[in-house]
Amino acid sequence: MIEALHLSKNCQGSTSIRDVTFSVSPGEVVGILGPQGAGKTTLLRMLAGIVVPSSGEGIVAGVSTSVDPFRIKNRVGYVAGDATLPSQPTARELLWQRGHLQGIPSAELESRVEALITAFELEKHADQPVATLSAELRQRFNLARSLLHDPPALILDEPTHALDMMSGHFVLMAIRAARDAGKAVLLATRSLSDAEYLCDRVLLMNQGQVVDQGTLSEVCAHTGARTFAEAVLRQFQLRSA
Repeated sequence: MIEALHLSKNCQGSTSIRDVTFSVSPGEVVGILGPQGAGKTTLLRMLAGIVVPSSGEGIVAGVSTSVDPFRIKNRVGYVAGDATLPSQPTARELLWQRGHLQGIPSAELESRVEALITAFELEKHADQPVATLSAELRQRFNLARSLLHDPPALILDEPTHALDMMSGHFVLMAIRAARDAGKAVLLATRSLSDAEYLCDRVLLMNQGQVVDQGTLSEVCAHTGARTFAEAVLRQFQLRSA
């Protein structure tokens, strides 16, 4: 459903992505972990059709980044870690605007908007300007907006960043529900606990390269670590030594 095939990106002044290959199947959550500057966001942006790879190819739901990156945006729900929202429209208005841009018929769009507002418990806030929403509610809205066109794949960049424990848990449960609905989910995170709670498999990235990948138990076995946190630290220490 989501494939990276020898993806590389040459960047001036920042970490380059070098020959990254992996896949995410329907009904699976794959996490990308790494320190700040490891290249996680650039990799996700390439797969979302926002950044053009220097070489290699990304494929999302059968659409290639090298052939038709604009169509990928209709196949994926993308939530950026640094997403900014316009200040004046309400959450409901922005959902309607997004739906019209995606060509969803009005009758169907109305039912989708109301279903997402209910699912993400935004009923009391849907008619407030998004600028007035808390960080938690904005992130709930961002996830709802990414699901509006019912994409087969989600690409999420730091979805629980800056959220407290209870707010983050709501977001994690929404991601689990998307996985259980059969969506392929790729997320970048710096949170080991989020990865342990959500991910079926993980990729560890450092300096633009994948330094390890597998299930959590496989990553532990690769370094002889007893815990996932210990395994991650060992891998990064090995690479920085």
